[in-house]
Amino acid sequence: MTQISAADNLVIDLAPAAWQLRSGDHPPMLYADAAGLRYNARFASSRRLPSAGLLTPPEILQVVLGWQRADETWHLGLVLTPELAASRGSRWCELVHWPDPDQKVFEDLALETGQRLAAVLQVPFRFIPPAPVAVTPPAPPLPLPALPLAAGFWSLEPLPALLAAHKIALPAQEGMVIFTRSARWQRQRLTKMLWYLLWVMVYAAVSVATLTSDLALPNAGTLLPDPHVLPYLGLVIAAGLIGMILYQMYLLRTEPDTIVFDPAGRSISGWRGDRCRWQTAAPDVQALYVSEVVRRKASDLTTEHGEMNLLLNSNRFAFVLQQQEAENQALRHTPAQPVERRKDNVSELTRASVMSDLQAMALYAAEALQIPCRYDMRVR
Repeated sequence: MTQISAADNLVIDLAPAAWQLRSGDHPPMLYADAAGLRYNARFASSRRLPSAGLLTPPEILQVVLGWQRADETWHLGLVLTPELAASRGSRWCELVHWPDPDQKVFEDLALETGQRLAAVLQVPFRFIPPAPVAVTPPAPPLPLPALPLAAGFWSLEPLPALLAAHKIALPAQEGMVIFTRSARWQRQRLTKMLWYLLWVMVYAAVSVATLTSDLALPNAGTLLPDPHVLPYLGLVIAAGLIGMILYQMYLLRTEPDTIVFDPAGRSISGWRGDRCRWQTAAPDVQALYVSEVVRRKASDLTTEHGEMNLLLNSNRFAFVLQQQEAENQALRHTPAQPVERRKDNVSELTRASVMSDLQAMALYAAEALQIPCRYDMRVR
C-alpha cells in the first residue's frame, strides 16, 4: 500500500483496488472502491453530501485535478451529477489539496492520486494544468538626458568630445564618466586674488603713510578711543588679505579639476591635471548622493545649491563636487515622476525623476559603476 500526504494532516492510502482518506492515525473518513465512495458522517457534513454515506459511480461524473492561481494550490475532487448538485448547491466536491506556489513540486504526486481514484471508481479523470501566465515584456528604459550637461562650474561631456578638445590631461578609457571644471572657476580665483591684492596695496599704503608722516589722525569715537591704533589695524587687514591670496593660490594648485568614475577600475578619483589628488574604490561605496537646496514654490525650479557626495561603507560621506551658483532648471528636463517639493526628503533617484543637470550627471556616474543613486532634497 502506498501512502501519500496532503494538506491539513490528511493521508491517502493507495491499494490496487481501493483508495482511502484518513486524518493522521484516525480511522478512514473516506473509502473508495468499485462499488462507490463511502464516507463517515463528519465528512458528509463538511462536504454537504447525502447522509446515507455512499456515492455510487453513476453519481460521479468525473474525478478532476487542477491548480488554482488564487491560492496557488492543487485541488483534487469530484464533479457530481446535476441532481446531486441541486441538493447540495454545487457540482464540485473537493477531497484533498496541496499548496504549491511553484506548481511543479506536488504535480506528479497529485496526478497519481487522482488517476488512481478515477481507476478505482471506474469514472473519467480530467487534469486541468496551470494556465500559462501572460508575460508582459518590460517597457524600454527611459533615456538619460543627452550630453553635454552642466551644473555650476562642472560639466559632463561625451568622452570623444573631451579627448578631441584636449580638456583632460589624464589617460581616458571607453566607459568612463568624467566631470570637468570650467576655466571660469580658475579665472574667478585669479580675479579674487587681484582684488585682494589691490586692497592690500591700499591698506598698506595708507597705513605706512600714516605712520611715516605727520598726518592728523581722526577721532575714532568710543569704539576705538585711541586713533593711533588705526594704521596698525590697516596693516593687520592687509596681512589677512595676503593670507586670503595665499589660500586662493593653494586652491588653484590642489583642488581637482577632473572627477573620474571608472567602471573598468571600479574607482572614483579626483585629478588635478595628470596628478591624482584622491581616490575611492567603488566596493567601499554604499551610494552616490546628489543633494540640492530647492525652493518650496512648485513653479520656481531654481536650485540654490547642489552637491555630490559618496556614502561610504563606514557611514561617512566623502565630498565629490558642488554646484555653487543658483541655477534654474525649468527648461531642461521634464520628469515622468516628479518629486513633490513640500518637505525635505531622501529618495531613490531614477531616470523617471531626473529634473536637473546635476541629478542627471549623478545618475550617469552611478549607472556607470552600478551603485545606487539617491536624491537628498532640502526645501527652503
